[in-house]
Amino acid sequence: MKIGIFDSGIGGLGIYQEITKIIPNISTIYIADTASCPYGEKSVSEIKALCQKNAQFLLQHKVEIVVVACNSASVSALIWLRNKFPNTPIVGVVPVIKKAALISKKIGILATRRTIESHYLRNLVNQFCPKSLGYKTLYQPCSELVDYIENFDKKQNLRLSQVLKVCTERLIKQQVDVIALGCTHFPFVKKEIQKIVGKNVIILDSNGAVAKQVKKIADSCNNANSQKSVHQFFTTGDVGKVTKVAQVLLKNKQIRFKSIKY
Repeated sequence: MKIGIFDSGIGGLGIYQEITKIIPNISTIYIADTASCPYGEKSVSEIKALCQKNAQFLLQHKVEIVVVACNSASVSALIWLRNKFPNTPIVGVVPVIKKAALISKKIGILATRRTIESHYLRNLVNQFCPKSLGYKTLYQPCSELVDYIENFDKKQNLRLSQVLKVCTERLIKQQVDVIALGCTHFPFVKKEIQKIVGKNVIILDSNGAVAKQVKKIADSCNNANSQKSVHQFFTTGDVGKVTKVAQVLLKNKQIRFKSIKY
C-alpha cells in the first residue's frame, strides 16, 4: 500500500512521521508545496486549486489513500476534494476541538488566518464548545510561525521566542487551560510553546489522531503492509533548502526531496 501526503510545506512531515511510526512497512509519497506556502493566507478558491493539483499528482503515482496534512487546506477543501475524487479515501486534519473541550472550558486555538476564519472550525467550536455551556474559546492567528518553521534554523532561537511571545500573549493573559494547535507546522515547536505558556497549560495537536485514522483505513484494505517500504519526497520549492530543514526537524539525514513543477 502507498499513502500520499501533502501540505503547503514541511509541516505535514510531523504527520508523515506518525504514520510511518504506527505503520512501519507502509510506502509514502510526500508533497511540500513550498512555492505556494503558506496556504493560510490564500483564498478558498486558490486553496482548492492547489489541493486538486497535489491530489492529482499523488493519484497519478498510484496512492491508495490521500492525506491532506494541512489545516488550512482541510477546512477549505476537504469535503470538496472527497466529492472530486470519490473513489479514494481522503483524510484531513483539523484542530482537536472535541478533545480540548473534554479538558477545559477555557480554550485557545493557535492557527493560520484561513483556518481561524473558516466555517468548518467555527462549526466545530459551536458543536463542542458552545457558549451556552460556559465555554470560552479564543482564536489566535499566527501565520508568521509557519514562515519561521519553513526556514527553521537553530541559530534563530531568539526570533522564535519573539514570535511565540506575540502569538501566545493574549492566550496567556486570558488564562486558557488548553491550546489546540491548528496548523501542522506548529507541533515542531511544541516544546518551545510550552516553555512560553507554562507547564500548567495543556497543548494538543492532531498528528497522532490523523495517523490512527490512516491506519484504520489501511487495515481495512488487506494489503496494508508492503514488501519493502519506499518513501519519496517532492517539493515545488527550493530542493536543497527544503531537504536541509526537513532533515533537521525530523533528525533524519536520509530524507531527500525532488523537484516538481505544476
